[in-house]
Amino acid sequence: MDSTRLAFMWTGEDKASRVDCLIAWDMVTRPKECGALNIRDLTVPNCCLLMKLVHCLHNLVTSSC
Repeated sequence: MDSTRLAFMWTGEDKASRVDCLIAWDMVTRPKECGALNIRDLTVPNCCLLMKLVHCLHNLVTSSC
């Protein structure tokens, strides 16, 4: 997902090469106070949602309905 957002931001297309990117993605996701664009990195929320799904699936399997 982040690669698609990065490509759209720099080129307006679905894909971008490293040549098209003006600055590193980790710099883009830093806060504005640090001189960046403050775009949210989706890695942590994605991991949280995946763990929530695993937890729900585990509870469905272990519960006796």
